[in-house]
Amino acid sequence: MNKDYLYTKYKTIYSSRKAHDSAFTLIELLVVLGIISVLFGVGFANFRGYQRKQAIMAAARQVEGDIRLAQEYASQGKKPTATCTGYLNGYLFIVNADNTYDIRADCSGTDETVKDNVAITSGMTLTPTTSMLFKVLGLGTDIPADSPKTIIITSSETGDKVDIVITYSGVVTIDFE
Repeated sequence: MNKDYLYTKYKTIYSSRKAHDSAFTLIELLVVLGIISVLFGVGFANFRGYQRKQAIMAAARQVEGDIRLAQEYASQGKKPTATCTGYLNGYLFIVNADNTYDIRADCSGTDETVKDNVAITSGMTLTPTTSMLFKVLGLGTDIPADSPKTIIITSSETGDKVDIVITYSGVVTIDFE
């Protein structure tokens, strides 16, 4: 066959097609938009769940960090400078009824506040109301050996809970449920 003949035939066939013949149809566009919206919906829901979990984990780490701060001050025997002139017994970590907590130095019967009414992340609750003493120079805590203390942080939005467990020897662990 002649090359010119094939070229002419090809040119005739494709030049007769109109520009709109190569565009996407409305059905194809709607299918693609539907797939994209489903993927976005699933991704957004997963992201919100992840974000909520991170919020409760951040609150737990904040409380754990301050428990460890009280423990560190006690193990160093670090006296607050203001009114603690007597014997330092240790540092108290106190969970208050209004979802706040305090760190206080226990100095010969008087308490000196180190951190007062520290609030946890909004939308979280801190239970139960309790206190624990970290004794000076690594002498442990006032927690009984057979019953460790548990502080529970609950998300009021999702109901998710995180347990912070403190043993009599001062070991602090976080249990994400």
